[in-house]
Amino acid sequence: NLESCHVCHGPDSKLRGILAMEMQAEKVRRDQVINSAIIGFKNLMRLQKASYAGAYIDEIRSLPFVEKFQVFDNGHVSDSGFQELWVPNPDYTRISMDSTIANLIAKNNLNNIAEQQRMEYIEQITNIDHLTQMVPIINDEKCQACHKPPDQDSPLYESQKDKWKVRSVVKVSTSMKDIQDEIQKNTQASIIAGLVTIILVTLLLRAFMRATVLKPLDIIGGVADKIGEGDLSVMAKVKSQDEIGVLAQRINKMIKGLQERMHLTKFVSDEALSAVEKADLKGLVLGGERKEATVLFSDIRGFTSMSEKMEPEEVVNLLNTYFDKQTEVVLNTGGDIDKFVGDELMAVFKGEQMADQAVDCAVKIQEEVQKLNQKLGKNIGIGIGINTGSMVMGAMGSKNRMDFTVIGDNVNLGARLCSAAA
Repeated sequence: NLESCHVCHGPDSKLRGILAMEMQAEKVRRDQVINSAIIGFKNLMRLQKASYAGAYIDEIRSLPFVEKFQVFDNGHVSDSGFQELWVPNPDYTRISMDSTIANLIAKNNLNNIAEQQRMEYIEQITNIDHLTQMVPIINDEKCQACHKPPDQDSPLYESQKDKWKVRSVVKVSTSMKDIQDEIQKNTQASIIAGLVTIILVTLLLRAFMRATVLKPLDIIGGVADKIGEGDLSVMAKVKSQDEIGVLAQRINKMIKGLQERMHLTKFVSDEALSAVEKADLKGLVLGGERKEATVLFSDIRGFTSMSEKMEPEEVVNLLNTYFDKQTEVVLNTGGDIDKFVGDELMAVFKGEQMADQAVDCAVKIQEEVQKLNQKLGKNIGIGIGINTGSMVMGAMGSKNRMDFTVIGDNVNLGARLCSAAA
């Protein structure tokens, strides 16, 4: 630290810095090269051209016989010793120029626009991603009081004419490890939250589907099974107003229609039902065919005079009670109720045993009526007439209202026999 250096660097330290140089000794004289390098530094300082120190170091490093060239500044002490000057990255074991910084400096030196060019990129340092930002420090007018542009007459003009605009470049590298770890944690948390959300949505959707779709369909399916078993007392109790609710309403309408049909079957004979089942879309055709059959007429004796002494409701209840028991006997003996006329019942038997079945039915009707009289405390008599022969069976009446029955002389004879019965 010469006395002439004290103007800028002060007299506190006798040592200004350390120069370390590695060269090919077999090609040049070591002491001559070192002395020349030191003289060059001294001249730069005396001429107050310290800003050219970096360019001077670059030029020495570019010499073919120089392997390594380092300058350590006594004014900047680092943890490991003196701070090396003009090093792109202090961690490098060997000197190497940072081409990225060189390119940035070149852009800003050649750029005529006032706005400075900056750079930002991701690089790996010790296998860890770092966000690196480089900002050039422009040699503006305030700086040019000390750091003037190179003179055109200077021997360094050619090497410095495109470099003087940029004083230096600040390069800051920030580790991305914490940020990346946080991003990874957030990503994992997002994945877990997403999976939990999917599971919850799936469970809610399943519960929703079960409540709005599966359960109503299960109810409708159960109703359909009951209908298949012949139970028409069920109803599809679905409250929803969507398509499934509409389906349930249609099922209920169908049940209602089946109930009505079932009740209507009680007003017609089995022969009439069989004829309807065999008919096509046009329905039954008026007319009939001749068949061998047995008719049975059953009449309650003295019912007219008895009904005059009773209320109409009582008459109907009593009449239905005796008809119900007679109907049970007719069906159990293989007969078919053709109609009820007042207090008279008409039944038809068919088949090889039709006459025997009709006689057996008549005997059992008398027995059941006697039991019913004892139970009700009544004294009601039944007259029964039976006749077998040829008769016409078919649809009688008009195309809009018809009755499926049997007619003919043998039918009339059976009715007269009933009137003559004791």
